[in-house]
Amino acid sequence: MPLELKREGLPSDLIKQLSADEKIYFFSPVDFKGGCLESGGKGNYWAALTDKRLLYHAKVKEGDAYLEREGILNLKNITSVEMAEGKPSGCMASKYWELRVNASGAIIGLPFPNKQKGLEVRAIYYELTEREKS
Repeated sequence: MPLELKREGLPSDLIKQLSADEKIYFFSPVDFKGGCLESGGKGNYWAALTDKRLLYHAKVKEGDAYLEREGILNLKNITSVEMAEGKPSGCMASKYWELRVNASGAIIGLPFPNKQKGLEVRAIYYELTEREKS
């Protein structure tokens, strides 16, 4: 069973979206240093996983561009979660890792500056969903 996180210290825009009985199991900033993703100013980008949903505010890859998006995916609508290494191209400063979340046929690619955070959220997701099946 994953450990529940305390809400203190988490971004207020995340806290406002949580229901009173919702348990949060993962939170991580998701921003890069340098490269194209930093153009236009630094944002407060993050990803969070609760017992019910995956919430995010991030620059998400769409085609060859990154667009700032906020989203909520219900766990029951997620069909797969995988990690993929992103290769630098154009003005990209360094390699990165992308958590690819497949939900209702759409793939959302959340960038993480290291593989460990993506693997952590993936492991927690599978632990939560396997518990639901039993």
